[in-house]
Amino acid sequence: HELERYDEAIKCFDRALAISPKHINALNNKGASLDKLGRHDEAIECYDKTISIDPNNVDAYYNKGLSYFQLPRYNEAIEYFDRVLDI
Repeated sequence: HELERYDEAIKCFDRALAISPKHINALNNKGASLDKLGRHDEAIECYDKTISIDPNNVDAYYNKGLSYFQLPRYNEAIEYFDRVLDI
């Protein structure tokens, strides 16, 4: 059962990122929390940071595709889902 305390989660991820700005899991999870709040553009920024650190991070590409799907920017979503398949 999800607690749906995404704002609190984002604050925790921000604290972790203040200590370790390149923490991939914190970036991805912060992005997922932002997505749950409908803040898709901010989520995409988190996924972009993850991809800049790890260009083969499947989770970041998949999550970025989901964000674009929610916007709805389907062509871009498909592009990122295809990258997942390529990796």
